[in-house]
Amino acid sequence: MTRTLIFLTAPTASLPEMTAKKEAVMNGVRSEIALASAQELINVWSLLLSPVLPLIVAFVQKTNEKCFAKCVTKPGTALSGSEEVGPSTEFAGRR
Repeated sequence: MTRTLIFLTAPTASLPEMTAKKEAVMNGVRSEIALASAQELINVWSLLLSPVLPLIVAFVQKTNEKCFAKCVTKPGTALSGSEEVGPSTEFAGRR
């Protein structure tokens, strides 16, 4: 049976270089974990919202139509003074 001897040698990089390399690897791992977490969060939220998303879109569209009809009384190339503040006044009244 042949034995192989392994000789331990001193590292070729200095302590600051090794520390910098370690920190770079750790930062890369942190970035990958953050990306994976963000992707998982997006997946969970998309699963949760997918059944109600059409309702949300319909609500926003209907609200836009109602606000436009109520605030823009004379459609034209520019808004009048009262038409410019209409939406903020409209939403302020709903609080």
